[in-house]
Amino acid sequence: MDRHAVRGLALAAGLGIGVGLMIGSAFVAMASGSEITEAEIIARARTLGMVSVTELPPRSEAPKVDPPAPEQRLVLVIRAPMTFEDVAAMLKEGGAIPDTAAFLTRVKERGARLNTGVFTFTQAEFGKVDALIDKLALR
Repeated sequence: MDRHAVRGLALAAGLGIGVGLMIGSAFVAMASGSEITEAEIIARARTLGMVSVTELPPRSEAPKVDPPAPEQRLVLVIRAPMTFEDVAAMLKEGGAIPDTAAFLTRVKERGARLNTGVFTFTQAEFGKVDALIDKLALR
């Protein structure tokens, strides 16, 4: 083999190793991504103009949820041992339902079980009891 061929092979091998290292480090960076925390979700929601989320108050205290402006959304964090009664109070305070009793009656008719998590409601969903229950209920 002549000198030029050897240099060409060495250059190709070096480039191949370099590209391999770059791709490998990109995969490691993607695989090592950490889970987003609840605080990060809430902070991101605030930067997007969403309603601030409140923790479940004691049962003797009415929930405090800011009603959304026309472009805003209502974001609720549902945790155990919350019930549909707790959620209904928060939905009413946030303007998503006009009446907790009607909402709870429909929940009982459907036999729905409450799911936990972070739920975002758009104004298009406000007042649509079955759509709200569909989003909140265990599937």
